[in-house]
Amino acid sequence: MSEENNFENYLSDYITTDELKTLLNYVKKKEPGDPMLIFTVNDSGDGMVTGEASTWMQISTSRNDMICYMLKDDDGKSELNRFEMTISGLADCLDALSSQQDEVDYDGFYDAVKKLIV
Repeated sequence: MSEENNFENYLSDYITTDELKTLLNYVKKKEPGDPMLIFTVNDSGDGMVTGEASTWMQISTSRNDMICYMLKDDDGKSELNRFEMTISGLADCLDALSSQQDEVDYDGFYDAVKKLIV
């Protein structure tokens, strides 16, 4: 488990490494395509996000060994990015997901994250 020992938690202002470990165990029990942390996204005005949109995290349906974040808008569902199913991959996915959504601030986002593991 050297990845765990080498992980530097750059999200520590919002979530502890132990909470990330607990969340990773929670995520690993989910089915691929099972959405977690669903948030709204505003229409970008540039065609990237059109209409009413939402974003969420899930286990990838195309790569069951990876976590991804998704976007659903008027154009349909898109898998935006995939991450390793590790503590650092989960942290990177959460960081990317939090910057994609427009519904809550960082504190609100990580409050929602922590509700998954309570």
